[in-house]
Amino acid sequence: MNPLARLTRFVSGTLTLITTFVMWSSSTCIAYAQYSDNLKDIDYQYAERHVTPIGDLGNIDVVADLRGFVPMSFHSWTAKKEAGSFSGASFANQFKNLRSFLIGVDLARWYKVPTKKALLMLYSGDIALPHIADDATNLGTRLRNTKFIDESDARGETAEWCKFAYALAKDSKPLYQQIAGSGFEAAEPTTVFLTHQSAFIILSFRYSGLENESTGQVLVALEFSRSLKGYKTFYQLYSTQDMNETNSDALAKTAPMVAKVLAQFF
Repeated sequence: MNPLARLTRFVSGTLTLITTFVMWSSSTCIAYAQYSDNLKDIDYQYAERHVTPIGDLGNIDVVADLRGFVPMSFHSWTAKKEAGSFSGASFANQFKNLRSFLIGVDLARWYKVPTKKALLMLYSGDIALPHIADDATNLGTRLRNTKFIDESDARGETAEWCKFAYALAKDSKPLYQQIAGSGFEAAEPTTVFLTHQSAFIILSFRYSGLENESTGQVLVALEFSRSLKGYKTFYQLYSTQDMNETNSDALAKTAPMVAKVLAQFF
């Protein structure tokens, strides 16, 4: 076979492989549950450096659990095992490996982190991410005087902060763009909690971008004065991308948008 014929055959085979891979990828990526309860499956080594707790700023009086859990996106050990290696892998797994190699989408899963554990990790910092799957009964004493309520049970001031949280998330694309840039997909408030001085709102942003995952996350908290109803501080709690903004820069950039929504409620 002459060189031109060999090249043509190689290109044709490669295009067939890529076409088949794309078809396979689109048909299999929906097979996974959107959220997993298996916290032991989290690849902590990849994610730990991205978790930044607020720090204990006082006892939490009440928590309005809007979601029932805090959704967090992590790399999955199971996904890595399923991807296997290129050498010696089955034909189907070779496509998985190629997909993971190109866009990393097979390595990411969304997990349900119980709200109490999430607060111990993201607020007080009592739980480090590698221990999020451990029994947190003893650590829970920090929250022994905290009242946990569902969204439907929120009343008075707590209800107002919950309404504000939803309004803040409703048209939050500009907010996300100021914090993290492009790729915004959606936002949702997950938790509202009140200390003696402050009200905190945790927002979860989903973004898309081939440079990281098919769907990544930026998890932030915004702190407000309960008495003065003013925007106090911005916190980046967790992100699957490297963010260059400092908390103070993010506070300055988001302040006008947050103040506009805040004025509608208080």
